[in-house]
Amino acid sequence: MVATIYKHDPFNACLLKVLVFWDILRDKNETIKAFEEGIEKTPKNINIYVEYWKFLKYLKKTDKMVELSEKMMKVITDSSVPTDQWIEAHDIRFKSLLMKSSSKDTIEEAVNTLK
Repeated sequence: MVATIYKHDPFNACLLKVLVFWDILRDKNETIKAFEEGIEKTPKNINIYVEYWKFLKYLKKTDKMVELSEKMMKVITDSSVPTDQWIEAHDIRFKSLLMKSSSKDTIEEAVNTLK
């Protein structure tokens, strides 16, 4: 069933798999795999990054959040990304960097993200 949905709607197929693996089975590793598969199949869909970032935040995986936000920042350079998603990506990058460290360099990098 999910394979058929992937063919027609990869974003919602990813969320369906996440729903099954996390909300029903509570399988953290399979949930992470489902998100990563969703990003691989629809790399320009910012919503998958956002939902994955929220899940990583729930798990308190700061390093992975920073890595994901960096990957998302590369995707939003495409001019076809809507403004609201561009803003949300910058906000997530800012928050990720601040959660990573409170050093002066990290704070400066986070502020520069917003410029």
